[in-house]
Amino acid sequence: MIERVWRSIQNQAFRDFEWVCVDDGSEDGSLRKLESYQANANFPVLIIKHERNSGKHIAWNHAVAVAKGELFVPCDSDDEFDSDTLEFFSRQWDGLTNVERNRASGINVLCRHAESRELVGSLFPHSPMWSNNLELFYRFRVTGEKWGCIRTDVLKKWEFPLTQGCFGESYVWYSIARQYQALCFNKILRTYYSDQGNKLSAKVPRVERLPAMYDYACWHIRENWDYIKMQPVRLVGEGSNVFLRAFLLDRGLAEPRVRLQGTRAGLFWPLFAMVGWLRFLKMKSPERNKSATRLDPTE
Repeated sequence: MIERVWRSIQNQAFRDFEWVCVDDGSEDGSLRKLESYQANANFPVLIIKHERNSGKHIAWNHAVAVAKGELFVPCDSDDEFDSDTLEFFSRQWDGLTNVERNRASGINVLCRHAESRELVGSLFPHSPMWSNNLELFYRFRVTGEKWGCIRTDVLKKWEFPLTQGCFGESYVWYSIARQYQALCFNKILRTYYSDQGNKLSAKVPRVERLPAMYDYACWHIRENWDYIKMQPVRLVGEGSNVFLRAFLLDRGLAEPRVRLQGTRAGLFWPLFAMVGWLRFLKMKSPERNKSATRLDPTE
């Protein structure tokens, strides 16, 4: 549904932008559509073609690397956003002081459901407010799909690791959150389609993506302990993910323990290991296997 993005861009009141398109080995005619849009656009359109599907994380890295604008607005192939979106981002950004811009990663806004037209998830506690994605999720418990624009120079500092399957969708956002704040508005600008296939992963079987998922779980619990601990139940879940994925990879108990050594998470490894083992046994149980259609190490 690349047509949604094209229509949204055409309808923008603000016109000073470039459209960077990455065709990630599509086989549905998307490239031909992009070339047609490029020929008829009255704004710059750059098309990058990947010969084979490498995953959205690779496409994302490529798009960020070549982007020249000050702000980067991510658009999945079936996104839709309001006609005043870019104008709103530009106006709010231009209204910031130099000090505020230096500490800002970008601007966060809300999304609506395509069918019901209602808000996806919850509002920000205040609007406008300065926060970051770690604080929003773990302290304020803001839920649901959120969106916005991000400083391009900040994005260029953090690439997704070149793994088989995405290292973790939150890796970039949480890394940025350690150093920058986002300006958040309770304004709905993007329409969210629940059937969109926009996960940051290649067309790789889930089991083959397990190593990247394991590495992400280790990184997340080590680096973001100070935020995750704000939700004890989720803390146990995040910590047990490390051991569950290690068991699924047949890495044993010693390796994940070593990965957590020297951190606060390492002090709780017996609890994390026990819960991870119980989850592992549940996944491997005969009753579960009878009805399971695929291995799901994230549940």
